[in-house]
Amino acid sequence: MHQDPCPWEELEQVGWLIRLPVDSPSVMRGGVSAQLLDAAVLAQAPGRLDRAHAADGALRVASCRALRDLSSPGRLAALALVVHLSPGTTKGVIEADRLGRVCALTPSFLASTLDRLVASGAATSWSFDMGTEDITWTLCLSLTNRITEAGFAHSSPVLGAGEHSLAHTTGMDG
Repeated sequence: MHQDPCPWEELEQVGWLIRLPVDSPSVMRGGVSAQLLDAAVLAQAPGRLDRAHAADGALRVASCRALRDLSSPGRLAALALVVHLSPGTTKGVIEADRLGRVCALTPSFLASTLDRLVASGAATSWSFDMGTEDITWTLCLSLTNRITEAGFAHSSPVLGAGEHSLAHTTGMDG
């Protein structure tokens, strides 16, 4: 990733990080130095069991047949949509800028990524409401069933009823 500046530029554009000057020691060794700007990422401290639970759930979702041929941004966007579903449904809603921030995608790349999710069958639909700037979506049943299989539905014993355990533990709760 350090040889291709595009991912770094995209992360800077969405406000996740800033690259440090080229005269810093790690850059001089051929690396990239960056400062994370998202305080929520820096302050997270889920427990070991929570992290293992979240990793298991993320792997179950990412291994879904509909996601296998998608790029990493597509699989990450699908995971973000899964963890932000409305309880007990295949539908969800989230602010477009928040989803873009969670996935580190620019608005135009976010739209094309969501289109690819529909084309792959991972989602059945998505839309953008210009008035509220919300994205709504409906995921395919096979993705949402992965949540149930993993046992991290919205009523999590780790975080309590009504909380998105995977969203919180993975830091995708914005």
